[in-house]
Amino acid sequence: MAEYPFETNAKKILGNGAKLPKPRTDPIAALQAANKVVEDFRKSIHGLGDQLLKLENAIDAYKNTLDQYSDIVDAADFDLDEKKPDDKKKIDAAKNIMQKGIAEKVKDADEYFNELKKLDKIITNLRRLDKVDV
Repeated sequence: MAEYPFETNAKKILGNGAKLPKPRTDPIAALQAANKVVEDFRKSIHGLGDQLLKLENAIDAYKNTLDQYSDIVDAADFDLDEKKPDDKKKIDAAKNIMQKGIAEKVKDADEYFNELKKLDKIITNLRRLDKVDV
């Protein structure tokens, strides 16, 4: 059975006639099993971090699309004549409705993104476990 260094040091102090108590379960075997699970956990953290980055980039792309759409709506005349007062009223009302809707979707995306940033901090903290040994 493998030994911890503290066991070896204790035996040196106690001498050859002494016997160390035996654990019920081999801690070295338990450590090896734990290290396997730790390694799997570390891999999953890194995989989650990679997926989170993809998701953050996708949300950014979505927001950019909404920003472009907002610009297009702002310049649209909806195939109506802006010189006609009734058409101008319709155009302005439609633009207002659309811009509010787009702004709401951008706000939703921002809120979602902010939650992702919180998760990103947690994942960063979890990655610190890479530097910790059991």
